[in-house]
Amino acid sequence: MSPSQVHGRPSRPRRTVRIVKPRWISRTTTVSLLIVSAAALSLFVMWRFSRAEETVEPVIRTLRDVGFDWKCEAGHSFYESGQAGARACIKCGRPAYPVDEYKCSIHGRYPVSVRFVIDSDGKPRVSELRQCKGVDASRWGQWVFATDGVLCPRCGRKLVRPRRDPLARSVGRSGKPK
Repeated sequence: MSPSQVHGRPSRPRRTVRIVKPRWISRTTTVSLLIVSAAALSLFVMWRFSRAEETVEPVIRTLRDVGFDWKCEAGHSFYESGQAGARACIKCGRPAYPVDEYKCSIHGRYPVSVRFVIDSDGKPRVSELRQCKGVDASRWGQWVFATDGVLCPRCGRKLVRPRRDPLARSVGRSGKPK
């Protein structure tokens, strides 16, 4: 007994179906795809022209964002963030100021203390300079206005601040120079 006869039906030979004409996308499907594509394109165009241009705001660093080498009147050095005015030395408590190097074209570099003031528009600027008079950087001269500048102790020429590569000092994870 064949398996088809078990259920009570006589077995029939299986028919093979052959598609004579190729399948074409129907007209309704084509029109629907065109409408959906046009709607998507129009939504994209409306979004693109209606959005405002993104403006990139420049990052304005403050004195607190920049690290300086500080030196007190006793000659102790340390590295801290900037601020307007003096900072107490971390070793002896005396007033300390940021120190930068200024250069004489003939005699080389000299350490110079700097005082900052905050302008009416909130930007810091150098207001006064003071040159180191001693070899051990514990003797400082008198404060002079930054517009007057400091003079070379040997030849009397005006000292200038040399340009530096901003990437020259590498900074570690702690924010202190390596």
